[in-house]
Amino acid sequence: MLFNLNDNLHKVLSEKSAKQLATERRQRIVNYLTDVLTSPDCPIERDEWAHFNYVGIVYSSRDLIDRFAGGFDEWPQMKEEILISIAVDALDRLL
Repeated sequence: MLFNLNDNLHKVLSEKSAKQLATERRQRIVNYLTDVLTSPDCPIERDEWAHFNYVGIVYSSRDLIDRFAGGFDEWPQMKEEILISIAVDALDRLL
């Protein structure tokens, strides 16, 4: 019986650690992107941001992302994970 309690405790602690690590990972990525994209050295000029926002509106990519990620408003961690995954997939397609 004690063995099962220790296994269950270890599992709960492992899941909590995994969730904490995932939260820290997402925050690290968001912080990095924020720093890079708001840096004075960022290669994207202010008018280019406006251009890409406009393209997103015209071709409905913003609507698609809103509809997809909006389904996870009650789960902010999952929503962050999905939005980062979309960004990574988009960058991967550019490479």
